[in-house]
Amino acid sequence: MTPVQRKLIALLNLGFCVALTGLAQEAKKFVIGDAAPPFTSEKLLQNHPQERLDWDGLRGKVVVLDFWATWCGPCVAAIPHWNELVTKFAGRPVVFVSITDEEEGHIRKFLEKRPIAGWHALALDRSMFDAYGVPARPHTVVVDAAGKIAAMTTPDHLTADVLEQVLAGKPAGISVRPMGVPNLDWDLEEIDWRDGILPEFQFILKPVQMAAGGQIYRPGSNRFAADGALLANLIQSAFETDFFHVDYRSPLPDQTYRVSVLVPRGREAALLPFMQSALTAMFGFTARWEMQDKDSYVLRGPGGGKPALQESRSGEETFYFMRSKIVGRKQPLAKLVGALTNFLGKPVVDETGLTALYDWDLGYEPGKPDVLIQDVRARLGLELVRGVRPVRMLVVEVAATTPKQATPSSAP
Repeated sequence: MTPVQRKLIALLNLGFCVALTGLAQEAKKFVIGDAAPPFTSEKLLQNHPQERLDWDGLRGKVVVLDFWATWCGPCVAAIPHWNELVTKFAGRPVVFVSITDEEEGHIRKFLEKRPIAGWHALALDRSMFDAYGVPARPHTVVVDAAGKIAAMTTPDHLTADVLEQVLAGKPAGISVRPMGVPNLDWDLEEIDWRDGILPEFQFILKPVQMAAGGQIYRPGSNRFAADGALLANLIQSAFETDFFHVDYRSPLPDQTYRVSVLVPRGREAALLPFMQSALTAMFGFTARWEMQDKDSYVLRGPGGGKPALQESRSGEETFYFMRSKIVGRKQPLAKLVGALTNFLGKPVVDETGLTALYDWDLGYEPGKPDVLIQDVRARLGLELVRGVRPVRMLVVEVAATTPKQATPSSAP
């Protein structure tokens, strides 16, 4: 499992597709050799008045486009690799362009702390994202010297060898990124039950090739659906946990899946146990809970004393995180603990003793835990300190004889 996959698993199991919120509504489909769409960026954050961000101005050059965002963890993680490539190809006919739809002031502030080499283009109306059919961020498009699409991939698959191939007029040699956009209602919209009678109880699992993924489940619902989800996503959803509270002792397949789980209304409590049983039967793994001493962050009052966090005065419940913000209204502290765990990359143990509902507005920067830790202290009056604590972990082991992939008999 790659670092990017681990990050996406962590984010997906908070109930949001944070790294994927740049999905185009109807991703355009391209094939290698298609002409690259025109540039429609609103501003170029460069001091190159003699150069233009259009295909006439870039004729004869290989152009690498990276669609990204500051709130996208995998995007930020790819910055060092991107900078290395820009440095390696300096002075050669290769132009690197980072494209985002975020506000100029925010981008400039980010770049002061985390420089990104190459050109930076702003596309606030997202027209370039739509024109290039961006299915998810990060997304990388390589255009050859003739203005034709040479590759559509992710930053981790863009190497110096790939660019050398394109410069030489040869095929890039990397597979095209699947362009599907997740449909979380696929089981409601894309299955034709010929007798016209909808099922009341089902588990459907089918392999798909998806670059982006998502899932939907509302606590207390009788339905779970996923599209483009890894097995690890499904395990963590079924057992109501996150990546940092699972001890994977066997490798899992990299295959992505479509899944639909349905139980009769009035039997909502049976949904997740049914999903657990179906997954363990399908893939042959065992899962058990045990306490393990883990290097953790401890959330507590100042100096370990009693915290003085004010209870919520909000009228509506809200929880989301995007664009470098974690926002909660009328939420239990457990909700914040889950978000902190995913952004800090370690289990967070709550030792505050707080049991009411609270409000918060916190800022974060991917790859910079100190920013979030300082904001928790400044805005909530709480501390996050490192320490070893007993943590409840889900131990997942796959039987050695289990096939890596199988055809689910429950699929229609």
